[in-house]
Amino acid sequence: MSEHNISIFARKHMEISGAVSVLSFDDEQVVLKTTMGLCCVRGNGLTVSKLDCDGGEVFVDGQICSVYYPEQSEEKRSVFSKIFK
Repeated sequence: MSEHNISIFARKHMEISGAVSVLSFDDEQVVLKTTMGLCCVRGNGLTVSKLDCDGGEVFVDGQICSVYYPEQSEEKRSVFSKIFK
């Protein structure tokens, strides 16, 4: 599995390495499991343009507003409880 890195280009394209799986996505949020824990991307008009979990790569397009990593204690809760706060 590759090292976890994120590159953002002009807030319109994001390349993520070290992705293990995509837990959920819609046009406003993408939730990924990475080698460094959960990673959440928020924005508008988001699409997953490349998904290669074997290679650990995910590309996200759209207006990217924020990227955050939930705290360890938050990771233990269900992904759905985080999405539907």
